[in-house]
Amino acid sequence: MISFGGKKKVKTTVEKPKQSAGMSRAAQKHLRQVFRLLSAAKIGSRIRYHQEYEESTILESLVVGYRINKTFIFRQNDVVFDDDEHSPRLIVNTGKGQEDITVVEDLQLVVPGGIGEERKLDYDSRANLGRRGPFAPHSHLMVMSHSYNSEHLKFEAVVTRNQKLIEGVHSGLAVALLEVMLGTLDTHEPRRHSRVETSLVVTVCKNGKETVTTAYLLDFSEEAMRLALDTEGEEWPEFGKKDFLLVGLKTAPDKPLVKLRCECVATRGVDRVFRMTHILRHGKSAPFEMLDALEIKIDLMNLV
Repeated sequence: MISFGGKKKVKTTVEKPKQSAGMSRAAQKHLRQVFRLLSAAKIGSRIRYHQEYEESTILESLVVGYRINKTFIFRQNDVVFDDDEHSPRLIVNTGKGQEDITVVEDLQLVVPGGIGEERKLDYDSRANLGRRGPFAPHSHLMVMSHSYNSEHLKFEAVVTRNQKLIEGVHSGLAVALLEVMLGTLDTHEPRRHSRVETSLVVTVCKNGKETVTTAYLLDFSEEAMRLALDTEGEEWPEFGKKDFLLVGLKTAPDKPLVKLRCECVATRGVDRVFRMTHILRHGKSAPFEMLDALEIKIDLMNLV
C-alpha cells in the first residue's frame, strides 16, 4: 500500500486577549466627555446660544441645573467625578442618597424658559425664531459655555421639551431641557478682540503691597492679558474677589512705565488671565479705557 501521508497537522489554538478589568475605552471616553461638559457649563454659569444657521441671533441664558439619567440636579456640589484609571464614575447626590453612575444614557442642561431674551433682537431676527421662541421643542441650537475658571466649549444641543418644575429649589420655574450632543464638543475662543502675542517681561505684585516679582506677558487684547510667572516652579497666589494684581510694563523705550490694576478672571494651566480695570500713570489712577488698551496693543505690536 502506497501512503501519501506527511507530517500530521497540529491544530493550534490562538488565545484571545483577556479583556482588561473595568469599563471599555469607549465608555470611559464618554464619561470623561460628560465631566468635561459639566466642568465648563457649571450650574450658575452663563451660556450663549443661537439657533442652527442663525449665528447673528446670539442670545444668553443661565444653567440652573442638569438632568442626568432622568434625575434633576440643581447644585454643582451634588455631582462629583471620580476619575479612576479603568472605571471612572459620576457620584450623584439625588437627595435620597448617593448614586454611582458609570453609564450616562441622557444628559440635558436645564435653562430658564421664556425669559424674554429674544426681545433684544430686531424684528426680522425675532421672526426667524418663530412663534414659540428659541426653545421651541426639537429646535437645534449651537451652545457656547462661558466660565472664568475652566475651558470654553461649544456644542450642539436639541431642545427636548419645556416644562414647569413642580418641586425643589426652583419649584414653579418654567424651564427648557437641552439635550447635549457630546460628540460635537469642541473648544472655542470667546474673546471678542484679537490678541497680540508677546514675551515681554513685566513686574507683578498682589494688591500692590506684597513681594514684587517678574512675569512674562504672553498675550494682550483690549479686554485681558495672559501672564506666566518667570521662575519655574513658582506658584500664583490665590486671588479673592477683593484682590487685584498690579502689573508694571514698559511698552516702548520712549514711554514711561505703565502700571495696570487687574483682576484675575481665569486659569489657563499654570498661566493666569487678568482683566484690566485701572491704569496708573505718574501716580494717578483712572479707569482703564479702550484708548489705553489700543495704545498698549499698538506698542506691543511694534515690539514683536
